[in-house]
Amino acid sequence: SLRAMASPPLEEHVFLVESFELIQQFGKQFQDKLCGVDMCVVQEHGCQHSCVSTPGSFHCECNPGYRLNADGKTCSPIDMCADGRHGCQHQCVSARGSYSCRCRPGYYLNQDKRSCTMIDYCSFGNHSCQHECVSIPNGHYCRCRSGFTLQPDSRSCRATDLCNGVDHGCEFKCVSTDGSYHCVCPEGQQLQADGKACS
Repeated sequence: SLRAMASPPLEEHVFLVESFELIQQFGKQFQDKLCGVDMCVVQEHGCQHSCVSTPGSFHCECNPGYRLNADGKTCSPIDMCADGRHGCQHQCVSARGSYSCRCRPGYYLNQDKRSCTMIDYCSFGNHSCQHECVSIPNGHYCRCRSGFTLQPDSRSCRATDLCNGVDHGCEFKCVSTDGSYHCVCPEGQQLQADGKACS
């Protein structure tokens, strides 16, 4: 049909109305043959993840969490932590196509899965501090109230001024010394053998 239209004399064949109708039909047939074909099925596409057919061609796409490499066929995982938009308070851990937040030791992850709260080790009730327990990121320590000194066992407290911290029983006056105390009597009186009474 194309040869008949293009044969001499051209002015008698090409410009006929039937020729234009025929060309239109040919165009539709070509379009159906070329554009209606799934190019991903017809040829070896080489896409690592998925092939997407387009009219007369195709392109490769990657699964979520991956980006298409420069070769247009292979995919690389996206580091979701690298862009800094993860919102993790402490640490971001990349996973395949995703990420998760992690807290430093001594903290736990809150329900929002992003922020962290320090573990209150004092709330466990096993700290055995005589006065106060103070939580820190990796545990706890004991602290004494004002006027007391923490002892070498790091738990018990002793009054800095023992005369104010214990029931000394001195009849007249109590005098604190380093880690101890003793009683004294007024001038003219003598301390008795019990170390407390004066006479």
